[in-house]
Order: sequence, then C-alpha cells, then structure tokens
Amino acid sequence: MADTFGRPSSEGRRLQVGLHPNCGVNSIGVKETPNKNQYIEIVFSNKEGAATQKIWFPKLDEVKPKDGQSPADARRKAIDNFTGSLYVLLDALDCGDVQADSAEQFADKAITAISLAAKGKKCGIVLQYDIKGEWPEFPRYRWAFHADMPINSIDTSKLRMTKETQSTPTRNTKVSEGDLF
Repeated sequence: MADTFGRPSSEGRRLQVGLHPNCGVNSIGVKETPNKNQYIEIVFSNKEGAATQKIWFPKLDEVKPKDGQSPADARRKAIDNFTGSLYVLLDALDCGDVQADSAEQFADKAITAISLAAKGKKCGIVLQYDIKGEWPEFPRYRWAFHADMPINSIDTSKLRMTKETQSTPTRNTKVSEGDLF
C-alpha cells in the first residue's frame, strides 16, 4: 500500500501565539493531578491546531492574606480569580449567569452551560508567549472572545504577543480586564 503525503493533520499541533478566531471547544471537564489538585481542562481547536486551558480550583483552606488584607478578602479574591477565569469563556459563548455554593458546584454548572453552548458556537482565543518567550500560553485576563468580534478591535498592546515586544516579561504584569476590549 502506498503512503499518501499532503497537508498535515492539525490533530496534535499546537496553536501558535496570536489571535485565533473560530475555535471550537473540543472538550471540557474536571481533571485531577496525582497529588489531588483539581482543575478544569478546556481543549480548543481550529484547522491550524489545538490549545489547552487549565483553570485550577481554589484551595480556600490554604489562602493566606497579604499584608493589610483580611482573610475574608483573600478568600473572595481566590474565588473571584476562579470564577472570573471561567466567566471569560461563559461570556464569549453567551452562556448567561452561573452561581453556586461551592467551587465544585460552580464548575459543574459552568461546564454544563459551556458544553451546551459550544455545540453550535465558535469563539476566539488569545495566546501569548510564556515568561521565557518560548511557548504559547493563555493570558490571565480576556483569553477568549466572541467569534464575531472584529480582530482589529482587540487591543493586544498589554500582552506579551511577540518576543520583540517583550521588555522585562514577568508573571506580575498588570493587565486589567478592560485592556483587551
């Protein structure tokens, strides 16, 4: 039997740094590491490849307040970081509001809403270089957007999008939620 050579399959290929419109949500679910840390894994793909976003569950019993911060405020920030990360995709797919009494319940409801919405919709994702300038990664805020949003309306000036634009890349780069849109 003769081998056929042609366009390579996008399966297994990583999406590169940049804006990727028209991505589908291939899968979404809760995963667990060997040491019992849980995260939500979301796999996106388009004709060029795939990208995986991990959203880690907050460990509320391990939250330590910073100087001048109350324990309640520190817990609220951990919860907001978790729910805010999921709301980026919930909003990009027009899933509506999700509320729950625990991270596990919130994750279940969000996964259900995203799974239902993702069947008929596409969204866009943003990938930037990691801190070493080597691999694509999702930025902390606004990593997904509506598929029908014009690409030229998305402000990427605050992101580490290319190696040439990185001055002193750090994970502490302040990017507010309004910086991309």
